[in-house]
Amino acid sequence: GITLYIRYRQVDFGINSGELDLSKRWNTIALWLAGFISLGISMVANFQETGVMAVHFLGANLTFGLGSAYFLIQTKISYASLRQISVTRHYPEISKNLFYLRIFLSVFLFPLLCVVGICGIISRNEFKGKHITWWTEKDGGFQIRLASTFTEWILVIFMLLYVLTYTNEFKSLEFDEIRFTNKSTSLKNGAQESISANC
Repeated sequence: GITLYIRYRQVDFGINSGELDLSKRWNTIALWLAGFISLGISMVANFQETGVMAVHFLGANLTFGLGSAYFLIQTKISYASLRQISVTRHYPEISKNLFYLRIFLSVFLFPLLCVVGICGIISRNEFKGKHITWWTEKDGGFQIRLASTFTEWILVIFMLLYVLTYTNEFKSLEFDEIRFTNKSTSLKNGAQESISANC
């Protein structure tokens, strides 16, 4: 979530500086999707498939479904970055090869998502065992479940690789420390005391 928020702020800077010819709407949609993706990841991690199945699958749909849409929007944003014509170029440039890699990764997310969903449903329907924790070949649908599981991990790897492609763009960022100021209401020698702390 933090990584995707940093990406939002970086693109926002590019739009506000005039270096990215892009509607702010795309970046705002990407931010909202990032929030729901983060919520989905949390739901998948905190509610296991064997525990609360409905919540787990809702989280998976938020993560993978909205994640696929998020990366398509980021590919559109990358295209705007590729077309930038600013002389100053404070916003980082990307190479055409990186842009093509992002297209490849984002376009293949949807077919992978469909395979995961279809194989998952078919394998559940063919399952005849007592509990999915001990799913074996004798329970039916085992091979299709394996196909669904392997495809799901490929989907995860594609999503992580896409985020990894931000590396060069993130190198142009510099982090300033967060500063909290506590204005005390107590008076000391007739003057308000101010305490600052750096984190």
